[in-house]
Amino acid sequence: MPTKKEQILNTALTLFVQVGYKATTTQLIAQEANVSEGLIYRHFTNKEDLLSTINQKRKERVNLLISPILDEKNPELRINKVISLPFEIVGDDKVYWQFQLKLKKELKNIDCDQQDNRVFESLVAAFTELEIQHPSFEAMALLQLVEATVHDLFENKIPNPEEYKNFLINKYRQLIN
Repeated sequence: MPTKKEQILNTALTLFVQVGYKATTTQLIAQEANVSEGLIYRHFTNKEDLLSTINQKRKERVNLLISPILDEKNPELRINKVISLPFEIVGDDKVYWQFQLKLKKELKNIDCDQQDNRVFESLVAAFTELEIQHPSFEAMALLQLVEATVHDLFENKIPNPEEYKNFLINKYRQLIN
């Protein structure tokens, strides 16, 4: 059973994804978490502190998911891992990715881009090593495709995800060879 602090964090995370950070009040969080607003302030200085704590957890989750990409030495396998990433987001990780996507739209100054930049640089290096023309553009296009795939998977718009993943991997394999 989650602690009251975890209950507050989980409720805030859900509300930030569902209604947005700006529209979520500590009063709403308290109501939905079935706690007093005072308890929220006993654990967190303010709503920004709550956001900061959730964002730190998001960074940790995302780092766990992208570390195999960053550690991969083989450029083709690195590209395949980037393509496969959206299909590996399940369970609790899913809400953190939804949170990240929501924050990127709502709060322009939040630091979601550091992890994106590391993956982007890793892809640029992979496309460069494979002698693909315009490696930066290829990396940018692939990351846009991955982000769109994440959205479509979250909204169940891809009827056969495994087949689609294999299609994308094969498509990039053709580009590389």
